[in-house]
Amino acid sequence: MTGAVRSALRSVGSLLIGSGLQVAANAIAAILATLWLPPAERGIMVLGTTVASIVSLLAGLGVGNAYRGRHPRLSSEDARAFSREFTAALALCVVLGGVSGAVASWVLSLVTESALGTAPIIAAVALASSVQVAQLLLTEARFALGEFVAGSRWSALGSVAGLGSLCIAAAMGTGPAGYIFAQSLGSGIVVLLGARGAFIAGALRWGRSSPGGVAALTLRGVKSMGLPLGIVLISRADRIILASATSAKVIAVYALAATISEVLRLVPTAVGQLTTRHVATGQGWSIVRRHQLISLLVCAVTGSLIFVAAALLIPEVFGAQYSQATQFLAILLVGEVFYSILVISNRGLIGGEWSNIATLLGGWAVFAALPLYFAGSFLWGAVGCAVARVAVFVVISLFASRALRRRMEGPS
Repeated sequence: MTGAVRSALRSVGSLLIGSGLQVAANAIAAILATLWLPPAERGIMVLGTTVASIVSLLAGLGVGNAYRGRHPRLSSEDARAFSREFTAALALCVVLGGVSGAVASWVLSLVTESALGTAPIIAAVALASSVQVAQLLLTEARFALGEFVAGSRWSALGSVAGLGSLCIAAAMGTGPAGYIFAQSLGSGIVVLLGARGAFIAGALRWGRSSPGGVAALTLRGVKSMGLPLGIVLISRADRIILASATSAKVIAVYALAATISEVLRLVPTAVGQLTTRHVATGQGWSIVRRHQLISLLVCAVTGSLIFVAAALLIPEVFGAQYSQATQFLAILLVGEVFYSILVISNRGLIGGEWSNIATLLGGWAVFAALPLYFAGSFLWGAVGCAVARVAVFVVISLFASRALRRRMEGPS
């Protein structure tokens, strides 16, 4: 076995372990919150965390993608200057995340659940948005240097700390605002420690940065946001749209099914980090295709096992009020299998800095998804919304894979 193969295997192993801990901690937190909160309050929490997840990507302005795509191509001196510019952009994005999270929560309270407009929920969503921006960009900074072990470790620790803090909040008898705030606070403490490690490693750097350089980095990032933003919106907007058509109780049941189905994202998320670096360093389509096939097969097999287990356990663990989650899960798992192809393709487009096609694909995905989600939710409720989500995942994943292949191989 060559040194390169051993290094790749170590990287994949580290990413799988780190991503596995992160996914497990987030899934456990969601399941415990489902058990401990009444369905209506759990629905409010789902909407708040959904707002934070969407806002965090928007507020990140794509600078993490731009950093990862460009940093490996720079000389040592240029890379140091680029790191200072990224550090300045990160600080601005964290502030933007908090402000945007608060505003988004209030705006959505006008069209969905009024509880989103209360001061405790607004404050909790603002904190969650800022922490998620910081966690995302810090992880991208470490990955840009090829430090997959460190990046995945700190990301996983943040989720584990959030889980621990959520348990403390539950023991204190708080409601959905307390759950969101505590989970974000726990993760935020780890983010601060991770930032210190990033400075020591050189992923972040103090010092004067060029305003023009920060602006150029941000512009490059915004151009790369199309497909990543589209992916987040088609993965999260279904809950918000469904809430406008149904109720917080329905959202709680739907969210349980979605949380279980999204466990499948562990493998493509981990493998996709390697895809970005491989494409950025000039490797060919064959390795991307291998990443796609591995993710697809693992997700298909694992998804089948998850459905069997969930069908047996959901009624027993969560009670009859959540029994319909099994029906939703059967539909959503199909979409997650195809989602694995989309994740790998997205990471490849980021690595190749093909921002124009990524923006086009992301815009098309959102343009197609939102009307379908509205139609499905208002006509057939949660089942219609789930079917619409699967249809969008299948189509956009195939288009994204074809677009990446054409750019790596040339027109056929």
